[in-house]
Amino acid sequence: MTKPIGDRIIVKPIANDSKTASGLFIASKVDSSTSKGTVLAVGPGRTTKQGVLIPMEVEVGNTIIFPSGAGIKTKLENEDVLFMTEDAVLGILSED
Repeated sequence: MTKPIGDRIIVKPIANDSKTASGLFIASKVDSSTSKGTVLAVGPGRTTKQGVLIPMEVEVGNTIIFPSGAGIKTKLENEDVLFMTEDAVLGILSED
């Protein structure tokens, strides 16, 4: 797997559910402002102007939520992935 540099991460997008648990279909425009993904790789972190490394908050395996359209789409090892900075991450979904 490719190792990202700086505060970049590699994310495998997760398709948004088009149906609720009760069976109602969700219109694509309603649920298109955010996306989910699984973090595949993480860079070391961001370095400040003073040379201090700020470690990453996200970890490999985290499921994250981010704005739709964030990141740069590419293929790695025949898999569609996104490269993005940690700043694009809105939150880490808990497993509860």
